[in-house]
Amino acid sequence: MEKGVSPSSETRRKLPAAGHDPGLRPSSVPLEQTGVPPTSSGHRMAGKASRSELYDEQQLKVTHRPAQGVLLDSLRELLTAGSAARRKELVTEKLRGIGFEWMAYGTVRQGRTGFALLGVLETYAHAGWMQCYLDGAYHEIDPLLREAPRGGLPLVWDFQDLDAHTLLQQASGRGRRFMADLQASGIRSGVLFRVPSLGMADEEAIISFSSRTSGRDWISEDVLGQALMLGLCMHEFLSRHTRRTCGPAASTLISARQQEVLRLLSDGQSNKEIARNLGVSLHAVDYHLRQLRTRFGVQNRTQLVKAAMSRV
Repeated sequence: MEKGVSPSSETRRKLPAAGHDPGLRPSSVPLEQTGVPPTSSGHRMAGKASRSELYDEQQLKVTHRPAQGVLLDSLRELLTAGSAARRKELVTEKLRGIGFEWMAYGTVRQGRTGFALLGVLETYAHAGWMQCYLDGAYHEIDPLLREAPRGGLPLVWDFQDLDAHTLLQQASGRGRRFMADLQASGIRSGVLFRVPSLGMADEEAIISFSSRTSGRDWISEDVLGQALMLGLCMHEFLSRHTRRTCGPAASTLISARQQEVLRLLSDGQSNKEIARNLGVSLHAVDYHLRQLRTRFGVQNRTQLVKAAMSRV
């Protein structure tokens, strides 16, 4: 692991400490078993490679573009790993060495109404939490995304930081579900970086490290420096030295929740009826329908139903 990068205590940002609501109840079964999604169908979604929500190491092809300047050790190791399995071993080992269990790398575009989620590398993420995050469209209300400073400064947080009551005032039931699902996941602390996308002026990369360890006192300057170095190496690797290959057909790899949305949509139900029957917010239904239209390459509800039925 490279040394020499150690964000000072003056540059790191922390959410103000706050208590959590002991009465929160998760919207899904407990997610403490990492890597096991709360639904039996699992959670893999794919579509157009450039717009896919989730992708993994198996879908990455290293392009071996010439690197600029001196290569950092972690980046050199990623470029010369030789296989997705070997890259996974390397990154997992580095994560454990720093003290984190999970890392999520995502790309977003910020608009007037919030963040649009463009893609997430799922290989190193907490699978159960990632499913809840996508099914609940939590990127639309995530306080960590909102509070993370631009430019790569770290946001250090722990579960106690996330004031459920403040979030509830902003997002009502979605805020309660966000807090409950995060609590059920077993994730207790982490570091988040928000950095500019390389080559895309209107996009940003979100790099999130998370741990089961409670509190944030364990996240020292050295831990921050190592996390930043690994995150930036992954950012460079994914942005400049790989391209995503197309996965299986969209109709076979949409999530269980999106299959339910499609089923109710094909029955002629309105967005409000779908939300009521699934016990989710109208925002979540709108989000899933937008993603499904993108995934199937259609413009409206009628086209979406026809496209989905033709690929069953």
